[in-house]
Parts: sequence; structure tokens; C-alpha cells
Amino acid sequence: MSTYLELTNLLLRRLNDTELTQSNFATATSTQASAKDCIRAAIQEIYSEETTWPFRYRSGSQLLTVGQEQYALPSSAGDEVSSVDWNSFRIQGSTVLGVSTTPLEFISHDEWKKYLRATDEDSSTTGVGIPRYVFLTQGATANDYLGFGVSPSPSVAYTVLFDYNAVYPEFEDHDDETGIPERFDYVIINYALKHFYMFKDNTEQAGYWSNEAKRSLAKMRRNLMPKQDGIRSRVVNYGGGVGSGRWSIGDID
Repeated sequence: MSTYLELTNLLLRRLNDTELTQSNFATATSTQASAKDCIRAAIQEIYSEETTWPFRYRSGSQLLTVGQEQYALPSSAGDEVSSVDWNSFRIQGSTVLGVSTTPLEFISHDEWKKYLRATDEDSSTTGVGIPRYVFLTQGATANDYLGFGVSPSPSVAYTVLFDYNAVYPEFEDHDDETGIPERFDYVIINYALKHFYMFKDNTEQAGYWSNEAKRSLAKMRRNLMPKQDGIRSRVVNYGGGVGSGRWSIGDID
């Protein structure tokens, strides 16, 4: 992965301008400052093109608290959570706790409130058992825009593992890395050139590099996100209820 400085200098070479160094990177002016801005804009645009770029994929974990059902999504190595793979949630296997790796079924928050919350809350601080379900919440605090809950309420401090996509990283320092594989630096430069010429009001060059950026991004997408051979339904079955047999006493014991 290339650094912010390396990409900025790559763009400056394309513009036939003076390259930056570590010492003057933070105080860049004129074209050098514009080049920094264009690299940042290019990376942001590439990140926004897909929510599931593989270089945005991260793994996270949460140590559960006995008797607590809802949690904020923690960050990993400073990455902020953009979206969550709800099919990835699982209880981590532990010989000490006597539990094997157990996938959690995704349910809606309304289902939890209607069929499971009362039992979970009645368990107080002792919990009910091994969680079997995961659901979306609004976070554990007012500042959390995204969180998750588990049910039944954990009776032991199990660890939940999950995967998520990280947001676009903000670039400030010369050694900040993009996360994008280095072989696709040319895609970043194509987008940066588009932004540079848009800033210069050179519509002809901006249009040319816009087309080049789209073509190179399509190649990058084909390399990193090959099409699947078939189509698999990701629809969650929210039907049922106590009367239909979806929930029973056995579900929450």
C-alpha cells in the first residue's frame, strides 16, 4: 500500500511539478497543496464506489457481559465501522467455557422486542444462556449510530466475533496508507487527475480523465470483486411468531 506522500509525488510527477518531502509535506502550498487535496478526493471517491471493497473488510470482536444484551460496535485498530456483515456474527469457540464456534442468526429488533426481550430482561444480571440470535440496535450510548444485540442474554462472558467494512480513512500525515493495493495506484492517479483538472476548470482534460478513471475502476472491480457463479438469497425470514412455532420456550432456555 502506498503512502499519502508517495501518491502525492506520483501525481506531481505526472504534472511535471516539484515533489514533496516528509519535512515540507504538511506545509505544502500552491500546486503541491492541490495535489494533496486531489489524492484525498480520489481515494474518497474510490472508497464510496463500493461498500464491500475487500480492502475495507475488517474483523472485530466483543467480550460479552453477563446479563447484558446490547452493545456498541467496537472499532479495530482505529477503524470506524461503516457497515456490518450480519451473517458473520458467531460465538467464539472456547474449551475453557465449554462452547464451540456457534453462528448467530440475524433477527430484527422488533422480533427481539416482541418475542425475546421480556425473558432477557427478567434474567437481570445472571443471563439466560448461550446467545443464538443477533439483531441491529441504535448503539449502547447516545453517540453510537450503530450497535448490535444478542439473545438469549449471555449467562457467561462469551466472545462474539464479526466482520465489518471500515469507512474511508482521513489522510493527514505523509505516512498514512490508503489500504488500496499498490498495483491499483494508477486508478487513484486517474481519479486525482480528474479532480485536478476540474479544479482548474479544464473541462476537456477533466472529461478525458473522468473516462479513464471509470475504465480503470472497472478493471479494479473485476480483479478484486469477481462475479459470483450463482445468486444466493440473503433475505431474512421475519415471518412467524409464537403461534407459528418460530419462537418457543426451547428457543430461549
